[in-house]
Amino acid sequence: GRGRVFCVLREPIRTNRGRTSATSVPEAPPLLEHHLSINVSQSDVGVTEMLQLNEYMRKLSERVNEYMRKLSERVNEYMRKLSERVNEYMRKLSERVNEYMRKLSERVNEYMRKLSERVNEYMRKLSERVNEYMRKLSERVNEYMRKLSERVNEYMRKLSERVNEYMRKLSERVNEYMRKLSERVNEYMRKLSERVNEYMRMLSERVKEYMRMLTSEVIHEELSERVKKYMRKLNERVKEYMRMLSE
Repeated sequence: GRGRVFCVLREPIRTNRGRTSATSVPEAPPLLEHHLSINVSQSDVGVTEMLQLNEYMRKLSERVNEYMRKLSERVNEYMRKLSERVNEYMRKLSERVNEYMRKLSERVNEYMRKLSERVNEYMRKLSERVNEYMRKLSERVNEYMRKLSERVNEYMRKLSERVNEYMRKLSERVNEYMRKLSERVNEYMRKLSERVNEYMRMLSERVKEYMRMLTSEVIHEELSERVKKYMRKLNERVKEYMRMLSE
């Protein structure tokens, strides 16, 4: 007839192994009947052709639905296998990662163990060096303190000798000075005593002369008593003065 039918071109379906399927159907998206455009004029096509066309469209729709079902099954199977492969890959990857982390942890632990041993060895050697240094330093300090103590003792000994010598000489000088001072004081006291005695002798003579003159002239008795009292006090003061000088 003159009617036109628009449909998808037939192409063979490839299986997973690359072979062509015996029941090839044209590829079409889901619900192919909604995407087929059929323009048939009933005035031009007979009833028989319409029945054949409807039968063809029914079979085509069945084949398309069967193809989509099988395609969906294959896709689901492929996704299942892909999921299994991904899960297997992730499992192996997880095992590898765990193994790597285990080995890495062992290496890190081994490294830390060796590092700890090195640090401990270094600290041990450092402690030995510090102890040796402190021992030598202590010996040097003790030796220095011993020498310093010897020097101080020697200095104190010499200082004590010098002080003793100085005190001895000072004592000699003081004794010599006191001896000379005593001699001078004795000489001064002797001369002073001589002068005082001479003064007292002269004073006594004058007093006697004065008393003689008073007696001869017959002075009033009260005046004579005052003169005697004055001479007595003067004599006591002179004796006290002489006693203080003698002490």
